[in-house]
Amino acid sequence: MFRLFVIFIFCISFMNANFEGVYVAEDKGKENLVEIYKVGGVFYGVGFASLDGTVSKELDSKNPNKELREHTMTGSAFLSIRCVDEKTCKGRIYNFYSGKSYPIKARLNNDVLELKVDIIFAPTLRWEKLSGAKLEQIKQLRIDVKDVDLRMSE
Repeated sequence: MFRLFVIFIFCISFMNANFEGVYVAEDKGKENLVEIYKVGGVFYGVGFASLDGTVSKELDSKNPNKELREHTMTGSAFLSIRCVDEKTCKGRIYNFYSGKSYPIKARLNNDVLELKVDIIFAPTLRWEKLSGAKLEQIKQLRIDVKDVDLRMSE
């Protein structure tokens, strides 16, 4: 009976993958900060600043949804992840520079979020989760995620 309980708890822990947190994501040689948070059963990612403290004012000018072209890249959702079972977490990542979205597979490996862009020859993105003193240092740069538009490019 105890073994069944342990197996049940083990399975539940995988089903409830917790991607929530702040990550450092490299893009075009710059280290950017991404907050991942959960709304309903979906995890969303939003960039809010660079690790050096700068905040971009660039607009999402390539977005296929004309309503979203006036939004800044900073503070706009560009990642969504849904876990369908204990081993499978899939979603989409939006590229502000091309205006295109790509399917991804996601997994958390210790404190590294691995996002495999699910197209031929596409890279696996690896983002390091911040904690402790590093997280405290960027606290003043974080945004209120309740204000984020979750539409991406749809």
